[in-house]
Amino acid sequence: VVLALRTRWPKRPIHLQIRAGRISSSIQQTLRAAAVVLIEEPQHEHNSPPNGAIQAGLICSGSRAPAWLANSGIPCQSKSGRVRTNRQLQVIDHPQIFATGDCAVIDTCPRPPSGVWAVRAAIPLAYNLEAACQNRPLRTWTPQRYALQLLGGLKADRPTAWALWGPFLLGPHPWWWHLKTKIDRRFIHRFQTLSMGIEATGERDAMRCRGCAAKLPATTLEAALMTAGVGGLATAPEDAAVVPTKSRGQVITLLQSVDGFPALISDPWLNGRITALHACSDIWACGATVQSAQAVITLPLAPPNIQQELLAQTIAGIRSALDTQQSLLIGGHSLESRDQAPDPCSLG
Repeated sequence: VVLALRTRWPKRPIHLQIRAGRISSSIQQTLRAAAVVLIEEPQHEHNSPPNGAIQAGLICSGSRAPAWLANSGIPCQSKSGRVRTNRQLQVIDHPQIFATGDCAVIDTCPRPPSGVWAVRAAIPLAYNLEAACQNRPLRTWTPQRYALQLLGGLKADRPTAWALWGPFLLGPHPWWWHLKTKIDRRFIHRFQTLSMGIEATGERDAMRCRGCAAKLPATTLEAALMTAGVGGLATAPEDAAVVPTKSRGQVITLLQSVDGFPALISDPWLNGRITALHACSDIWACGATVQSAQAVITLPLAPPNIQQELLAQTIAGIRSALDTQQSLLIGGHSLESRDQAPDPCSLG
């Protein structure tokens, strides 16, 4: 994360708080070469920065499952908060619930929270979900003990990377970077060529995403921006635009951002809340807080009373995301789709 931030912010001061003995000397050397100030925390201190350390910076704290998992009453590890499961990926004492990925851990063969094991768990999870629905025996799964993890360095003239295999660390070396790039591109290519298996017009339709992925491909977007004469928006994209303004003789920096996506589900309240939180995340990513928002809402063709209810529920969902931030919904715009609404009527 810190190296990615350095690439994005080449001149901004970055401080990283680390625990003593947890980061190898070669990685520390690379971080210092990238002008990242390392603040070492003694091993016995885990809750506060060491004396004299700045309060603003990055803390390398590791991951922890959200508190609501343990609060729900299902069995979780006390230290990590991850949901405890058996080798069939069923939650302990709750066989009707399955869990995997960073939020879960197999009791008899625990593994670190990493995308490597989360991806490998997808196949046994899919099989067992289908088997459970059909009352068939479930398969047990034993995740591999170690997995190759490739950590990329700064993208300089000669990018490098480290290879981690359990307790062993190799690198940095350009060869590991080339291997990482090859694996990443092959993984993404599998999604780009994936089809839904539905015969529509004689050919298989490519999978169309909703949510945050419901946007133009990067190459199409960049070409359009270049043609329109605003290529700077493509070559130096930001989560939000900076709008300098003056108040009482002082310059105050405001941020503006716009975001949205097609409805994910049929619940208008939840759709409004999800979309609002997603839009707020661009402001949060810039280290700012949300002061106000406006909403653009597209409603389906439907009787007026149905449209009124859908709009009211959507706005209520948006406000639920803003009210907790003490932010205001100050306006917006409504549109009517030209597509006939499904029955029962919904936004999705």
